[in-house]
Amino acid sequence: MTFDINPFLENVKILELLQSVKKLIKESQNTGYDILSRGILLETVFAELIAKYNTVWTLSLVASQSPKSIMAPYLILEIQKIISNIFEAMNEMVTCIRRAYEEKEFLVYIDLLQRLGKMQYMWCYHNSLGGNAKVTNDNLEHIRSVLTFTKSLANRLSIDYEFFLLIDLGRLYGSWGKTRLCNKTLEEAMALARKLDHKGYQSAVEHVRESVERAPTIPFLLKRKDDVSKERAAITDEQEKMMIRYLLEIGGFYEDPELARLAEIGIRDRNPERILKHCLHLHTEILIYGPIWDMVALPSTGTKILYCEQKEKVVIGQELDHILARMKEETCSTCNLRSARPTEWRWTHEWQMHRDKPPKMKTIMENFLKW
Repeated sequence: MTFDINPFLENVKILELLQSVKKLIKESQNTGYDILSRGILLETVFAELIAKYNTVWTLSLVASQSPKSIMAPYLILEIQKIISNIFEAMNEMVTCIRRAYEEKEFLVYIDLLQRLGKMQYMWCYHNSLGGNAKVTNDNLEHIRSVLTFTKSLANRLSIDYEFFLLIDLGRLYGSWGKTRLCNKTLEEAMALARKLDHKGYQSAVEHVRESVERAPTIPFLLKRKDDVSKERAAITDEQEKMMIRYLLEIGGFYEDPELARLAEIGIRDRNPERILKHCLHLHTEILIYGPIWDMVALPSTGTKILYCEQKEKVVIGQELDHILARMKEETCSTCNLRSARPTEWRWTHEWQMHRDKPPKMKTIMENFLKW
């Protein structure tokens, strides 16, 4: 049940619980429990893989913004490896389902069929931005047939399973953009919940209805997939920072102390907002891309320049905070023209790209690169 409550944040807890379950299964020698626990483990691993797929795929969008980076092809290979593992988990679930059928564990058979349908649905939804429209729709048709078949079995064996399969079908129709079928199915689920006089089931129906109304549909995501890679604004600064840190981790950069130090400088200095807020007369640029640039598309590990256009003063160094400290000591401390930027002001890549550099700063940068 932990997986159903929160498949992405509780996976460690699930694995801990499954260890306890494993002991109970060994003591009871119950084949059905053994098959079911294996299926839940596969579902947990699958959820971890989906979360990893989302991160790496979105990270590939960030890498694609930097044509000089060699990380884009690496990320494609990483995505292919994750997809392979995702399908392996689903195939293993099919093996569990077959075993449950052969052992005549029919409730476990229904349970795992339902879980497989949810896994396939989850894959379709999260793969929408990177997937093919025809293949996705074919897969949705297949998922519908799996859930519908399982519901017909549950109708004979368990009213509770029947309810949750109606819930899953309603969620599937809603995400598929089939509003009429979604409403019809959720009404069936609500009628069943009322028949059982189960307040929790009634709340579950309303929760699914609300989540379907809030979430973007799969057709909407498929329509946007061709444009999303061009929309840098769709990725927030915090998301980009998180994804670059993840890439550094999977690339092994934190295993080397010096590379780890450079990585932290790069992450901290990739957004110079805190520096530029000190005064609107300050300009900063990267003079030399750091050693991690070619591998991770993180140029801010290198040498930077901080320039004051009012006093025509320049400070050069590797860490922006140290550079600003020197600028404050050598220039700002005797300047009465400092004008701090508003608290609500935000730095963006676009702002940096379009901001004009003072002529003298351009000259300094050009000469610096000739040294």
